[in-house]
Amino acid sequence: MNLKKLAVRYTGSTEEPIMAYIDYMEKGTVMASDITVSSEIEVLNPDLVIATLSGEDAKLYMELTITRGRGYDGANTGIIVTWLSG
Repeated sequence: MNLKKLAVRYTGSTEEPIMAYIDYMEKGTVMASDITVSSEIEVLNPDLVIATLSGEDAKLYMELTITRGRGYDGANTGIIVTWLSG
């Protein structure tokens, strides 16, 4: 997994966490552009490789919580990606 380098920008007005999802069900390379986000979130590096899946039944499902700030917090129960202001 390569989420530490994911960069997103939030253009909305709420301070509440925003959910994003990866739901990839095939052999191949999962890119940041495969992340499903609301229209208020912009993925700044869509060419970032998140993971490479191999095998006929390969699947990856993730729920990402996006919050204000900078950094990555994978130590807690969920993955948290923080957004850049602007």
